[in-house]
Amino acid sequence: ESYGKLTGKKTPFMPVEYAVVVSENTAQEWPDVVDTLLQKYSDTVKVTFSSSVTECKSTLSEKLPLYTCFVAQPHEAHHDFVVDVHDLTRSLQSGLYSDTIWGIVTGTHESALRVAQTTEPLVIRTTLSGCQMYLEFFETGYFYNEGAAGSCQITTDFTPTPTECPTDTTQTIVNHLNSNTIDMMLSSGHASERDWQLGYNYDNGRLACGTQNTLIGVDLDGNRHPVRSTNPKVYCAAGNCLLGKIPEDIAEDGNGCMVLSWFNSAGLVQLVAYTATTWFGYAGWGHMSYFVGSYTGKTFSEAFFANNQALLNKLDHKQQAGEADRETQGLEYDRDQICLYGDPKWSATVAMNPNAHHSPQPPRYKQSLESRQLPDGSIEMRFVVEILMDGKWEDAVPGRPPLSLYGKRMEVVQANTQQQEENSIPTPAVWSPLFVMLEVEGEFYVGMKLISTAILKEWGA
Repeated sequence: ESYGKLTGKKTPFMPVEYAVVVSENTAQEWPDVVDTLLQKYSDTVKVTFSSSVTECKSTLSEKLPLYTCFVAQPHEAHHDFVVDVHDLTRSLQSGLYSDTIWGIVTGTHESALRVAQTTEPLVIRTTLSGCQMYLEFFETGYFYNEGAAGSCQITTDFTPTPTECPTDTTQTIVNHLNSNTIDMMLSSGHASERDWQLGYNYDNGRLACGTQNTLIGVDLDGNRHPVRSTNPKVYCAAGNCLLGKIPEDIAEDGNGCMVLSWFNSAGLVQLVAYTATTWFGYAGWGHMSYFVGSYTGKTFSEAFFANNQALLNKLDHKQQAGEADRETQGLEYDRDQICLYGDPKWSATVAMNPNAHHSPQPPRYKQSLESRQLPDGSIEMRFVVEILMDGKWEDAVPGRPPLSLYGKRMEVVQANTQQQEENSIPTPAVWSPLFVMLEVEGEFYVGMKLISTAILKEWGA
């Protein structure tokens, strides 16, 4: 019996590692940002366009970069630009899935150049959050409950402890940011292009745009608390409406928006956020599922990429089945409404809990991607997922479909060549040029092994 899907097609062109895509105008006005990114990595290429990013399709289809960084001035990086990037990066080859790991570098010129110049990988140890989720996944954390006034938890050594806090947490959160000890922000709740409300169902302060693209806290008494944070950090606005939207009429030297203010005032290097209102949440919260919930060590940008592929896969199954329910509508809506701002190849990972198996949120599975070279020069890859907990596979528990990236572009020669093994189950899998993803469902039990094997070769070999 045959399992799996082959995606992509052979091309006579050799892929590159990293592409910088930029408009001709921005290439002239921000040459230092573009050149810094091109010199930051090896095997790079610059691709320019005159008026629309979609003009780059043929060139990118030839170059097939593993990573693609879109450099855009704020007035270019509006919602429709993000939608175009989603569509473009899914259309470089035939097939359903994204053909490159992408991000958008924007902001003020100064902050965009800082992001481009950032090379040191970030290991996330300390997290600041406006919602009480994923508390046990971080070494140190401060979690302020948007849903209950005066409620918070402090995590030390991966162990959260409930405590009390002010009902107006504005200055407390600003003080955390200004301490230059926060590696990651996580938030949900009400937001707009220009503010984030710290209370969801009660009165609290807010973080908002100040003048000249600064970020400020505004407490309930109207006091303003400037954010001046310089240490590198990432931010997942998993459940916020509009926080990632850059208005089309934005002016770099004006009052700006949250994207510009966070990058300019808070040391941000990467941001995942919605560019529209959010009501379904798959694209936002799924990023956290892959980033920390799966315990697989993905970078912040790899988790963003992985969740997009899981969404596309689930949406395809729903559409193929002719389902037009609320979930299908939500997946269709979420598909193009979220963005990764920042250099997609820069690495930010979470410091893993060495005692994760004994934590309140232990790993539900572990995965490995094994490979061996065959006599003809091709490579046999074996993706193994070992179940560590009894239950039923759902999006929430244990999370999104297991997915592993190869770290290079591959050509799939033959998918699902595995033989039956003791206590293992041949499992449907998507083998794409960039990743393998198991299509899991139903009941599972401790010790079960889900296995898919394929023959691949390096692209162009």
